[in-house]
Amino acid sequence: MRAIILAAGRGSRMKELTNDMPKSCLELWGKRLIDWQLEAIRNVGIREIAIVTGYRREFLQLEGVTEFYNSNWSKTNMVSSLMMAKPWLESDDCIISYSDIFYTERAVSALLNDNYSFSVAYTTHFMDLWSQRFSDPLVDLETFKLSENNLIKEIGGIPTVTSEIEGQFAGLFKVNPKSWNKIKQFLNMQLESYIAKLDVTSLLSLLIKNHFDISGVPIEETWLEVDTPLDLTLYNSWTNNH
Repeated sequence: MRAIILAAGRGSRMKELTNDMPKSCLELWGKRLIDWQLEAIRNVGIREIAIVTGYRREFLQLEGVTEFYNSNWSKTNMVSSLMMAKPWLESDDCIISYSDIFYTERAVSALLNDNYSFSVAYTTHFMDLWSQRFSDPLVDLETFKLSENNLIKEIGGIPTVTSEIEGQFAGLFKVNPKSWNKIKQFLNMQLESYIAKLDVTSLLSLLIKNHFDISGVPIEETWLEVDTPLDLTLYNSWTNNH
């Protein structure tokens, strides 16, 4: 099992905080986001880790970590960054992680223990978190629906009522070479200009509409995303008992 962290983007919504460093290097509770992620991944025994870099890549030259460089990071989205790691995706099972999230080793373990070849983690405590981040959580939440056998049947839409939201994509997923090969075949049928703009959630939605089986794995414990400076201020204001 290997792990790939997608950290090519600048994180422009963080404004001046990312003028000189990528978002993954911002500090949460005295430690960089990237270091929290590396710790969670290593604590489950995964030793081969790669980071897809782009903006200010010099901040992410880390000992014992492989680099895949997206030289076109400013003009592409996360799916293009993911494709930079094709050598690993084609040869081994891989955990893939966003770089602007906080999670614990238990989230990684939950994915590892799922038997499906394509598994996506989702947070179950989204409403409490989004209610603290937004006066109206529905302005940012996305639809997420599961079938009776815990396969994802909808993701990434605009909800009108909370019943359309059974969780929120956690920016963590697992693929094996067989499932990646199917994803690659799907992507090969798309225009390069379309892939360049494609984010992971949109890719997942397209795959589901094309009858891909994607398992939903619930994350019960603490999970956070850092999208704006207000997020970072909110989380850093919390005590250890929060």
